[in-house]
Amino acid sequence: MSPILRQTIQAGMVRNLCQDRVEIHRFTLTEDGRGGVTETWRKVAEYNARVTNQSDTESIVGGGIQPSAQWTLIVAVAADVMPQDRVYLIGDDSRYWDVIGTDFGQTELLVQHCGLVERVS
Repeated sequence: MSPILRQTIQAGMVRNLCQDRVEIHRFTLTEDGRGGVTETWRKVAEYNARVTNQSDTESIVGGGIQPSAQWTLIVAVAADVMPQDRVYLIGDDSRYWDVIGTDFGQTELLVQHCGLVERVS
C-alpha cells in the first residue's frame, strides 16, 4: 500500500471512529526545591480517541467482591501512549483508565489499540 493511501485511510478511520477527546497522563518525578522529588502525573498529550468497554467481570479479592472491567482505547497510530500511562476522558473526572498494553510498533497498523483497566477517582 502506498504511504499516501495509508495516511488517507488512517486519517479517515481516526476521524470516523474517534469521537471522544482524551488526555494522556504520565507518571513523572519532579524536584521539590528542597533536595527531594515529588511523584506526580503530568499531562503529556490530548487526542481524539474512542474508549470502548470489552468486558465487565467480578472477582473475589480479600474476601470481598471487586468489579473489574477491560476497556480498549482506539487512537491514531502516532499517538504517544505507553503502558503505565493514565487516560482521562475530558469532561468526566469520576474515573480514569490505566494503560496495560499497546500495539504500537507493529507494522501495517491503521489505528493503535491500547488495553485499559478502569479505575475510580
